Amino acid sequence: MWVKSNVKNNVSGKLKIKSVIPEFVSSAGFQFFLHEKFQISLGMFYNRLLTDISGYSSPDAFRLSTQPGHVKSMMEGSNKVSASSMGIKVSFRYLLHFREFPH
Repeated sequence: MWVKSNVKNNVSGKLKIKSVIPEFVSSAGFQFFLHEKFQISLGMFYNRLLTDISGYSSPDAFRLSTQPGHVKSMMEGSNKVSASSMGIKVSFRYLLHFREFPH
């Protein structure tokens, strides 16, 4: 089956995603005080969803398009849809010191 180009498609419906998704989060890092009021933080993180995020039931057979001008969501035909991320975090903080007011 060939996919045609320059064909107008209408978008309708709403993507079905589960409302509660458990997630594993891990992070580590260091904080350095460069001055009494200035702090820098360096760290790494990793996140991973623990379950399928799709609200669709897994189909036995799936067709991306069943009629001209209509394309279904790729997630509708997928199973075990998940996500993960990893990255580096850098932050800078300037700490404000206020005088304590008498009670």
